[in-house]
Amino acid sequence: MVCEFYPMIERLSCGDWFTSRSAACSLISVVYPRVSKASRAHLREILQKLAM
Repeated sequence: MVCEFYPMIERLSCGDWFTSRSAACSLISVVYPRVSKASRAHLREILQKLAM
């Protein structure tokens, strides 16, 4: 599951439309508890970028 969701989050976070970016935010909460600490740090960076 994580192998599929993690790349999807990265793709959605770079989308032009707000719907793809908001979907990425929702998926982060699903994937975050299941990934390594390094991946969590990267997910936090994505989330910070999306929050701006």
